[in-house]
Amino acid sequence: MTAPAPAVQAYWYIPRLDRGEWVLFLVDTGASETTLNGIHALALQSHMRTRTLSPSFGIGGSCQYFGERAIIVFRDDRNQWLSRTIQRLGIQLIEQQHPSNSTVLYCPCLLGREILNDCIFNYNPSHNDVTLMFR
Repeated sequence: MTAPAPAVQAYWYIPRLDRGEWVLFLVDTGASETTLNGIHALALQSHMRTRTLSPSFGIGGSCQYFGERAIIVFRDDRNQWLSRTIQRLGIQLIEQQHPSNSTVLYCPCLLGREILNDCIFNYNPSHNDVTLMFR
């Protein structure tokens, strides 16, 4: 499947939960933090702590995110791992009034500026090629 926008495959890992998975993150220079959204966030709801909830506002409206310290792992061009620890991975609060087939479950995960600010980002749309070079 081709992403609708520049995206990178990365592994998120939350040490507190000893849990993680590979996901496709859309590169979002407008997002201040990296977030797990939709079905990826739904799977974590029962493990989240309400005291970490904070609001987030954007062009699409507002929602709330739980926060967890996390490690984000990328593969480089030699298939070696490169990791970044972030203090707050945003995990979207999925409200109970959302039906299970709601479009909220299809929201993409976002790679935000707390990681992107440490990178040189290149995108070649004609080849659907995204490159992040960490400084």
